[in-house]
Amino acid sequence: MFDLYRKSGIFKVVFTMRRIDRRGDKNQDMAAYVRRLEKRRENIRSSCIEQYTFPDESLDATVIVPVFNQEKYISQCIDSLLRQKTLYSYEVIVVDDGSTDGTRKILETYDDSRLKIIHQNNHGIAQARNQGLKAARGRYLFFCDSDDYMPEYALDRLLRIATRTSADVVEGAYQYVNENGVKGKKKRHFGLQNKYLDTFGVPWGKCIKRALFTNVLFPPGYWFEDSVIHHIILPRAKKIVWCKSIVYYYRTNSRGVTSQSKGRLASIDSLWITMSLAKDHSDLGLPVDYNYFAYLLRMARVTYWRVNELSGEIRKLVFYIYKEFIVQLYNAQKRHIEIPLYKLDQRNIFAIFSDGTFQMYDEYFQKT
Repeated sequence: MFDLYRKSGIFKVVFTMRRIDRRGDKNQDMAAYVRRLEKRRENIRSSCIEQYTFPDESLDATVIVPVFNQEKYISQCIDSLLRQKTLYSYEVIVVDDGSTDGTRKILETYDDSRLKIIHQNNHGIAQARNQGLKAARGRYLFFCDSDDYMPEYALDRLLRIATRTSADVVEGAYQYVNENGVKGKKKRHFGLQNKYLDTFGVPWGKCIKRALFTNVLFPPGYWFEDSVIHHIILPRAKKIVWCKSIVYYYRTNSRGVTSQSKGRLASIDSLWITMSLAKDHSDLGLPVDYNYFAYLLRMARVTYWRVNELSGEIRKLVFYIYKEFIVQLYNAQKRHIEIPLYKLDQRNIFAIFSDGTFQMYDEYFQKT
């Protein structure tokens, strides 16, 4: 179906014209594909759009920490936030999402006017972050996961850049830390050209203007809820600046969403949330341009690997639904979307969705 070869360090695919029997695809009703997949993993159709009112903006920054059963690491996380060396005013909001281990007892030992603790029944990380958002009084927002921590200069460095440049988002580098506290690889930027593709698609490691979350929350009920950053928050930003300093220590562990979703039906949420947030993106009046379309093509690869350990039937259903989603979006917005000729990977993925089969899709992602 296609030949794959390597030239000048770049994988290139050349599609050969060949008659392909697609009668099985053409005769299928897309709604039927969706119904079949929803029997395996319901699409809750959760939106990120919700009308709510922020408290008065009385502080420079708010750090939001969702926590569930992190008695091993929560003290290091909170201590790192309360030890920030800065003259900027800030608060730390910890939202305990129904912890059942010793986390709550540890939280009760803190007595600091900058620390606010909210307890809720277990509703998941999205709802925990949303509780923090609705209580935030800072002009800028920071997010920190409860098993991670931040260097003592992080808030000050990012806030100084944000203030000096009037940036909507300032993003720094981060460093991996293993479960024993040993620091590893550093991840940093090498230039921002496309805010969808060159900016880390996570809430942490950033200084984010609170106004970007106006009437927007993390979509509850889905896995991969932080996809809202790439779909909604970054597109709303008019100016993004990056900082080369390490501002976040990210702990690698086997309990992360990506690790937990492997081989589980929850990984299908990668498809559902992409489609849901794309609708929210449109409903909020954000442009569907080349940059956003390129991000959606990249998410096709991400979704492929997230569901790769599921059955062949499920993987085919994911392909057919994503294919229809991409083609419909392109047909509606093609005046604003033009993939450059040199973007070989994007053009190949789009070609497969436009006129390809599951076999081509599977083989291409396996080889590239």
